[in-house]
Amino acid sequence: MNHVVLTLPVPSPMLSPNARPHYMAKAKVTKQHRQAAKLVAMGALNRDEPRWERASVQLAWTFEDARKRDHDNLLARCKAYFDGLRDAGLIDDDSGLTHLPMTVSKGDDAKLVMTVRRTE
Repeated sequence: MNHVVLTLPVPSPMLSPNARPHYMAKAKVTKQHRQAAKLVAMGALNRDEPRWERASVQLAWTFEDARKRDHDNLLARCKAYFDGLRDAGLIDDDSGLTHLPMTVSKGDDAKLVMTVRRTE
C-alpha cells in the first residue's frame, strides 16, 4: 500500500491557533480529534505493513459556504489528526510529513479528505 485516503470531519475552530479556549476544553477536543483520526486510519491500514518513515499529505477541504479561509490556520487545526496517524501506526512521526498544497471548495457538507502517500 502506497497511499491512503481518509475522510474526516472538519477540525473544530477551537483547534485554531487564533482561538482562545480554556486549556482543558481544548485538550478534550484535541483528544477527540486525535482518536477520530486514529480510528479512521486504522480502518484503512493493512496491519502487517511497517510504519512509513516519510510521507506526503494533501488536504482537500469542503465547506458549506464559499467564505475565504486562511490556509495556515486550516493546516494548524489538523495537528491532532496528524498525531492520530502516528497513533494508528501509519507514520513513524509527523515530523516526516511533507505538506502539499491544499484545496478549499464549496460543497454540500463540510468535510476534510486527507490523502497520505508514502515517500522515499
